[in-house]
Amino acid sequence: MKYRSIAVALGFHDSIVTRSRLCPVTLETIGQRFWSFVQKSDQCWLWSGHRHKSGYGMFTPVKHYTLWAHRASYELSHGNINSRLCVLHECDVPLCVRPDHLWQGTRADNTKDMRAKGRANGGRSYGVTNHRAVLTEDLARLARYMVQEQHYTIRHTATVLGATYNAIHAVVTGRTWTHVRPSTHATGTT
Repeated sequence: MKYRSIAVALGFHDSIVTRSRLCPVTLETIGQRFWSFVQKSDQCWLWSGHRHKSGYGMFTPVKHYTLWAHRASYELSHGNINSRLCVLHECDVPLCVRPDHLWQGTRADNTKDMRAKGRANGGRSYGVTNHRAVLTEDLARLARYMVQEQHYTIRHTATVLGATYNAIHAVVTGRTWTHVRPSTHATGTT
């Protein structure tokens, strides 16, 4: 994001106001507008406004100026944010803007938090957690065993397992399911 704070947005807007005589925007009106996009509950307070493709909320406090919704929430509740710091989620819900679920940290803190919570795989999901997975770990293991140890063809293995040729080929060649160890016998145990 090019712009990172509401305070900068107000300064940005003030320079537009003086040039074009638009009505001034205050922190109070920005706060009212922001909280109107929030659905509060006992757990997370979810952002219902614009969403970035990454899953995080986006807020536009003034025209031509956008920032992350969770950063805006933190700033509205706790004051200015150091531009070199990140605002992190305790709850791991990208749309959550509840101030007591947010905290400031460095990029290193953010990376450490991601690793501790098992989200440090570059945004990729492996195995059955991948929404495009058509096999299970046991089927991937069995496919490798059938082709590599029993010398079945990929096409025959795909037919037997009810999968596509491409899915089995990707498993056997190691393009997918790389985290699954090959089976040593037909029962699928390692």
